[in-house]
Amino acid sequence: MSLRLAGRYGERGKGFGDNPIRGVDAARIDHDIAARGTLNWEPSAIPMTVSLSADYANIKDTFNNVALRGINPTGPALALYSGQFDIASFLQSKSRFYRTYNDPNTGNANIDTPYNYNKTWGVRATIEYDLGDVKIKSITAYREADTGDGTDLDGTPAKIASYASDYSQKQRSEELQFSGNLGKLEFIFGGFYFKEMGDEQSQSLVFQDTDFGFNLAPANTNLATYKSESKALFAQVNYSLTERLRATGGFRYTWDKRSINRMGYIGGIPGFSGSFLSNGQLVTLPATGLCAVGANANLVAPGPNCVDPVTAKFDYPAWLASIDYELGDGKLIYAKTGGAALAGGLNSRPTPPDASSFAPEKVKDAEIGFKGDFFDRHLRTNFAGFYIWRNGAQNVVNALVGVNLTQFVQNAGDVKAYGVEFEGTLIPWQGMELSGALSWLKAKYAAGSFTAAGLGGTVDRSGEVVPRAPRWTWNIGATQRFPVKGGEIALHADYAYTSAVYQDYATADLTTPAFNDGVNDAAERAAAISFIDTQNSFSRIKAYGVLNGSVNFKLDSGMEFTLWGRNLTQEKYYNAIFNGYGTFGTAIGFTAAPRTWGATVSYRF
Repeated sequence: MSLRLAGRYGERGKGFGDNPIRGVDAARIDHDIAARGTLNWEPSAIPMTVSLSADYANIKDTFNNVALRGINPTGPALALYSGQFDIASFLQSKSRFYRTYNDPNTGNANIDTPYNYNKTWGVRATIEYDLGDVKIKSITAYREADTGDGTDLDGTPAKIASYASDYSQKQRSEELQFSGNLGKLEFIFGGFYFKEMGDEQSQSLVFQDTDFGFNLAPANTNLATYKSESKALFAQVNYSLTERLRATGGFRYTWDKRSINRMGYIGGIPGFSGSFLSNGQLVTLPATGLCAVGANANLVAPGPNCVDPVTAKFDYPAWLASIDYELGDGKLIYAKTGGAALAGGLNSRPTPPDASSFAPEKVKDAEIGFKGDFFDRHLRTNFAGFYIWRNGAQNVVNALVGVNLTQFVQNAGDVKAYGVEFEGTLIPWQGMELSGALSWLKAKYAAGSFTAAGLGGTVDRSGEVVPRAPRWTWNIGATQRFPVKGGEIALHADYAYTSAVYQDYATADLTTPAFNDGVNDAAERAAAISFIDTQNSFSRIKAYGVLNGSVNFKLDSGMEFTLWGRNLTQEKYYNAIFNGYGTFGTAIGFTAAPRTWGATVSYRF
């Protein structure tokens, strides 16, 4: 029997985003706690092993460091708030890259309190029993999680757009495997079961307290409970055709069931005055709010009669076929192909009429590669070339649907992607290890596969850039270890590079009737294209590279001390983008951390 325990505590007393309005730094970590324990038991009387593990994590920080990157000169931000604020004065600059002016100031404590948090715990039991020719393995797991975040989406103190979201989830799973070999044949088969349930609540306030003395949208609360169930059967075999040639085949079939009950409503929360302007008329909502979903939308108050239950079922196969050949002396070549699916689901938040659910994204791929050791295993390499077909690619959309701030998943077009990858590790001398990886990727939509309804016809979006698909990514690292009396010192440095990438993309709607009425059509179309080009420019995350380093002193007694630094060259870049240029009139970036340093102390026993 053996027991392993691990724990961690961390905090960042000062954040890296100065906020002169809130007086609270962005990205300050109040606490970061993690613990993990594993108990292994191998009774001598029976061929069985039992492993029980548990983990816990609890992290809470202040708010996201968002910065105003762009302003639409004809958008709502300037039109509705220039009387109260000099919006342009809040624009990010190189000299104040890490300063943020976001301040919801809505009067709603849930939205105004700066925070991001994640609290989760889980347990797992793995039991393996050896029957000789067949081994049985059972993996049982349970997990709970509570997560929340809040962000001002315009990067200014104006009440343009802000939200707070809270999520809770419980899940359990069971996997049963049977594995063994029959001469040249190795096999594994079994079943998998997964079930989860949870809820989501997201409150948002958009276009409040404008220069004209009224709100342009009601407070919006997205509220939903959900359940998911997934069942699968799988099998895979490896067959040695010769001592060096092996073939592999596998198949899995999955049945998913999704159900959701949307219970969203407008109004009825702190921070909202109770009225807003709609189509030139002032609308006053009941103090309790008004249902926004289902058959009773706009008719009843939030509660048991404000529901919109929906259920969907999906089923899909996954398969694998490969062949590999050992060249000898630690070298191998292979070719494989396969297919799978990213599960479909139901959107919990407001969507356009045709986007309440999304279908599975079906993926097929083909890959060839080489793995080899050289120079008496001082150099290890892995080369691969691949081609991927994604049918019905799932994209995340951030948008205003009517006056509701929302986020949902939609099936976009079919994506064709291909590329090459390399990974390598070199040990040039004793104590030194060099490692690196390189990836080149080209992705594009298949012609005519991505379309959307325009104001006057169908818009072909298949010429758009595929989001979140950088052309180049690479990294390199080096570690030198020095034995010293009583332990070991290790010096480490690594550098990672990601080329420019778009977080989302849009196409001008040239089907708009005004662009096709024979009056100044060419100029109007050119202006529309120019506007979308400017909007898309704010969805682009430029290329960046990050250098990290550390010095580690490990004692034979089990004590370990590490001094570390991240982003040592102070690279200024973004983790993510929220592009509201065409909706709110502002575009923001989520600023990544500047140069940071710290120390870690650990003890192993």
